[in-house]
Amino acid sequence: MQIYASKGDPQTINHIISSRDENWNTRTDVNTFHQSLAYLFNGYALPEAGKDPIVIGPIDDYAKQLIMSIKPFQISEDEEGRKIRIAIDPTKIKEDMIDMQLALETTMDQKRCHYIALDSHPFVNQSYKNVAKLTSNYQIVKTQHISDEKVSELWDNINLTDLEAEILSCLKIINTNISGIALVSDVSGRLNNLNKRIPIVRIKGVKERIPIKTMGDGLTRLFHIILALVNAKNGLLLIDEFENGLHWTVLPKIWYAMIKL
Repeated sequence: MQIYASKGDPQTINHIISSRDENWNTRTDVNTFHQSLAYLFNGYALPEAGKDPIVIGPIDDYAKQLIMSIKPFQISEDEEGRKIRIAIDPTKIKEDMIDMQLALETTMDQKRCHYIALDSHPFVNQSYKNVAKLTSNYQIVKTQHISDEKVSELWDNINLTDLEAEILSCLKIINTNISGIALVSDVSGRLNNLNKRIPIVRIKGVKERIPIKTMGDGLTRLFHIILALVNAKNGLLLIDEFENGLHWTVLPKIWYAMIKL
């Protein structure tokens, strides 16, 4: 789903591979990236050049299908010495062809999105000009907590908007005494926390501001889900194991609140 939502974005694919330790033997195997990429798909194999591509998306709606094809190419230079990519007709590939390389090209609705060289050559890992129009606004909440950096980014997107009040309202599903929420800088002085910001909440009857993480995994999980949801407006929200950390008694209320948003 991440690959589909990002239209095959190279950074997204690389992050997925890294998070699954698929590139653990990169130093000793030149084909590791090709193999690691193949492991992401059914059958643990990439299609051959010119053969049936990988298709992700609704079966009955071609315009919304992400097509992932293997394309052969060569790197050459133009008259001004700039490197250019020359496509090769798959039907004319020869065993003795010099410097032929393979790339994974993603397209949607007959528009090219991304081009990823399978040998990780930086020159050919690129996005096409129209990809911004095709890429969905999407957010993902994994079983682990969202990183502090990502939380800060998402919060800044909605800070001082009506959505801030919506998040506060949702947090009251778990604790009705929460009266406010904000992000503050970590002033502990530790070098690795110089730019860290911490979500804190205000509780009725309590003078001190309290870090949201000290109030349990359930409240932290709910905060991350709702924060990601309001940032995925008109887009796609991916949640891995939605109920993780949340008590079953609050799930119906959370679903209702999410649908309203």
